[in-house]
Amino acid sequence: MFYRKKWAKLPGKTGQKNICILNQHTCNRGDEAAGRAVIESLLDKFPGRVIHVYYRSPGSRTPIWEDTDRVRHFPGVELRLKPRSLRELDLLSLLLLALGFRKEFKGDFGAMVASIRNAEFVVNAPTGPNMGDRYRDFKYMANLLLAIILKKRLYIYGSSVGPFKSMAVRVASKFILNRVQWACLREELSYRHVQELGLNHQRYSQSIDAAIQRDIATDETPELLRQLGVSADNRLIGFTPLAHYWYPKQIRNPETEDLIVEGLASILNTLIERDRVTVVVLPQLHNLEGSDNPLLSDRKIIEAVQTRIRDRDRFIVVPDSFDSDAQQKLVCSFFTVIGMRYHSIIFAAKLKVPPIAITYEHKAEGFMQALQLEQLAIPITKFAGNPDSALSIYSQIEQSRQTFVERITQQLPGLQRKSQEGTRQIVDQETRLESNVHGNR
Repeated sequence: MFYRKKWAKLPGKTGQKNICILNQHTCNRGDEAAGRAVIESLLDKFPGRVIHVYYRSPGSRTPIWEDTDRVRHFPGVELRLKPRSLRELDLLSLLLLALGFRKEFKGDFGAMVASIRNAEFVVNAPTGPNMGDRYRDFKYMANLLLAIILKKRLYIYGSSVGPFKSMAVRVASKFILNRVQWACLREELSYRHVQELGLNHQRYSQSIDAAIQRDIATDETPELLRQLGVSADNRLIGFTPLAHYWYPKQIRNPETEDLIVEGLASILNTLIERDRVTVVVLPQLHNLEGSDNPLLSDRKIIEAVQTRIRDRDRFIVVPDSFDSDAQQKLVCSFFTVIGMRYHSIIFAAKLKVPPIAITYEHKAEGFMQALQLEQLAIPITKFAGNPDSALSIYSQIEQSRQTFVERITQQLPGLQRKSQEGTRQIVDQETRLESNVHGNR
């Protein structure tokens, strides 16, 4: 279920056509689920192709899936002439490439350049708004510029983007988006951000999170519950917390996190003691052993809540060995999911479980609107001041759970089709281009 292994050796020039995926995130079960959906969809629609997945981050973080004869995973590569050169030389490397100096690049970067040159087309993995002022991720954008410089057709697949307020971010983003073959944007706000850029084309469309399209079999659920020591006879509630590092700016501080931790513990204690539920915690962020970066793990806030739970036998933390597929298989047995992270809400909806969405970004609010379940969502800014509001939503689910399940069931097929928009556009564009080539012969 969880692949901890050595990375594949960078391929270099092989002469074999491939598909390159850039900027894949790891250490995050949500990004893992979305990335797997994209890989599986492309494998299905482009038989015989090999997919090379390049990650946003260099180093030893765990890839999202195992290597196969058709999929190989590679750590992020620094775009530098020499590995120890300054980060500012990333742009120099891109400039030299644009001027035609390609044989001078050796090592991992040279191998990545060769791999992209061999690609039929390049896909940007589904991510959050790394291209935008929220993260200002110029390394992420440099990877996309690399594909453009090498004159490869570039597709943005189900990503969030924007806002584009600062000059540097706006100029770089507009340059990239003006040159994509198609941009498939994850939600309405990202779509509006791109519209506001005033691109010289209309090659972009709105979709929804890529993870929704991929079906999950649930036949292993009883065995997974057994491994956790959890009885399906109990009412099970999923729970995914969120540390304060990711809160909206106005409440991004340890003091507010303490209030939220106390509030979460209070409502979970109420449900455990009043209704005898068992809480199953699904960590979305995970990291390798020995790493203490709090931005890469949910463990700190999970432990903070856990220390305040009075009956800890009913507070079960899923281990890191349970990957995103395993987490989704567990969700199907839950009464509800109290989700502070976006993809935990996605997981619940996929398995037709009404979620209690404590939202910190517009993407989760938009998804709850798409499900027509806005009444089951509360912004984290409001939850911080009134944690008992989550208990009110829980009462709504108790009273009308079947109605909410039916609503999800009605909306899900359309959302799954919308989730496939990225693949649909890639297939359409590539088919059209191939037809034009044959027609000109």
